[in-house]
Amino acid sequence: MSNADWDALAKRVATHVENYLAGLEAVSRGDGGVHTVPLLLLEVSQVILAGAQLGASADVILPGNWEPEVGEDPDLDVIRQGLAERLTTLDEYVEVFDPYKDTEPTAYRLSDDLVDVASDLIHGLRHYQKGRPLEALWWWQYSYFNHWGNHAGAAPFPTAATTQNWFAMYRVEVAAPAAVGGLVAYGDSITDGTRSTPDTNSRWPDQLARRLLAPASPVKMGVMNAAIAGNRVLSDANFQAGINALARFEHHVAA
Repeated sequence: MSNADWDALAKRVATHVENYLAGLEAVSRGDGGVHTVPLLLLEVSQVILAGAQLGASADVILPGNWEPEVGEDPDLDVIRQGLAERLTTLDEYVEVFDPYKDTEPTAYRLSDDLVDVASDLIHGLRHYQKGRPLEALWWWQYSYFNHWGNHAGAAPFPTAATTQNWFAMYRVEVAAPAAVGGLVAYGDSITDGTRSTPDTNSRWPDQLARRLLAPASPVKMGVMNAAIAGNRVLSDANFQAGINALARFEHHVAA
């Protein structure tokens, strides 16, 4: 990666970090109200996205393998205590750390996990604020693999409900032989699979894909299901059904 690429990555990650820290501080003050858990879940999701970018990047190597001194990191106990007060009964959880060795579950706190993530992120942000983007990236990447990534991923937020829908997806990349083509199934609930048995891949596009990829098939085609239940041809539906089919055709099918 070029210096410009590193700088751009550092800027993106720093933005995620600043948003996470600001959100955590606001929630710890009680600004989240009844939306405390959804807001925290959103902040954690965004910072995990930053971690994924770091994990997918090449290893960051510091000049001389030396990290400049940034001084003592700030005390976050006030934020930790505020989060514990807002989360109340949701704060404590137990986990069997090593199922092969541990005979008893260990108690943890969600507020500790969130603040441990913040502590690592602040350390890297201080490098970034001092004009050292490479050092910031090195610390964020190193601590993501070794510490804060584990805490962010382990945070056990309660599940309010489950859904069979993907509300946001940018793209899916598939490695396939050049001889294998692609076919897009486009439509509404019939194609999307409404009332089809969940997690069984038994919608009609799934059946078509199996036939096209069977050994006896003369044409090898993968099938991409771009249908949305409730979607309309010309007029927009509600937010779950998305913009009309004509408007989304170029991005969802032709691109």
